[in-house]
Amino acid sequence: MSARVGVGGIFIECNHFTAQLADRAAFERSEWLTGEALLVKDTGVIGGMLSVLRDAGCEPVPLFYASACPSGAVEAAVYDELKNELLRSLSDAGELDGVLLCLHGAGAAVNAPDLEGDLAGAVRARVGEGTPIVGTLDLHAHVTSEMLAHTDALLAWETYPHKDAFETGERGARAMTGILAGRLKPVMAMAKVPVLVSAIHGQTKPPGPFADVMREAKRLEGEGAIFSVNPILVHPYLNMPDMGGGVLVVANDDESVVVSSAKRLARRYWENRIELQPETFTPADAVRRGLQVGGGPVLLVETADCCGGGATGDSVHTLHALLAEAPGRDRDTGLHPRFRDGPKTESSHLVHRRASLARRAISCAPTATKLG
Repeated sequence: MSARVGVGGIFIECNHFTAQLADRAAFERSEWLTGEALLVKDTGVIGGMLSVLRDAGCEPVPLFYASACPSGAVEAAVYDELKNELLRSLSDAGELDGVLLCLHGAGAAVNAPDLEGDLAGAVRARVGEGTPIVGTLDLHAHVTSEMLAHTDALLAWETYPHKDAFETGERGARAMTGILAGRLKPVMAMAKVPVLVSAIHGQTKPPGPFADVMREAKRLEGEGAIFSVNPILVHPYLNMPDMGGGVLVVANDDESVVVSSAKRLARRYWENRIELQPETFTPADAVRRGLQVGGGPVLLVETADCCGGGATGDSVHTLHALLAEAPGRDRDTGLHPRFRDGPKTESSHLVHRRASLARRAISCAPTATKLG
């Protein structure tokens, strides 16, 4: 196969509940790739894409690719620059037989809340309706109608904690080579449920409620017209319409199968909603429970302030509770005895109610877990 396939994208996970925006430097610190710098990637999603394309005899054409660590929304001017760089690289690439996009799915810009949907639409407008576009997503993607409308196929990571970036790139490239060879005529469906899953019960390694959903979903792949099945966790720290987890299905030229499969698996997702809700405690209760654990160490997880989810990591709720509930133990926490709490703040928890979002303030909810 002598097809020319463009490879690029923008990858970032954004948190709407922090004022710390992603600037240009955030991407420069991580990845800002063009030309040969992209073609030499041999790890991650891009590396997986390049590996399969080369094995299939395709010519990978480097587009623009940028990634950044989780953060707040991308600054408007920075997103405009990123998008324009990608579009310019498409124009400079000449005639392409297909485009592979490495995306996250939970990106947001100040001027484009649905970053991936906006980007996919811009790429589609540039390459036209006849050029296949295949995108890869993180397991925590917020899949929107715009993403579905402007791409031919979307495939997501299958592990949490994440360890299949390269393999996801391979799967995306195999979808592309299948389309170009005429073996795959993709149709997609995304069935959503009003469920936001925390990291605590979102693991894909069994045992666990989400692992059960994932296992059932992957059993369907290869049956009949089903090409790909991806349960989606969704990033809970976005504030967007139609939030929720669900199941993304790609089938080969069979719309009825893709819709029925997505709905059936989403129903299974919904049936597991109670098991997907972890038990949490107030900071004070968590500290008291931790003090009762013999041997230690004890880990207090304040999930709403997770830097890996784009938060700033500066909450003092748990530290305040440690000093209040365990006086005289300040040396164990590594705190100066004159440590003082800052202004009182509250965390936010999103609750999806069918077609609307409700927001309620709650105290942060760390959990006590014995390690080792």
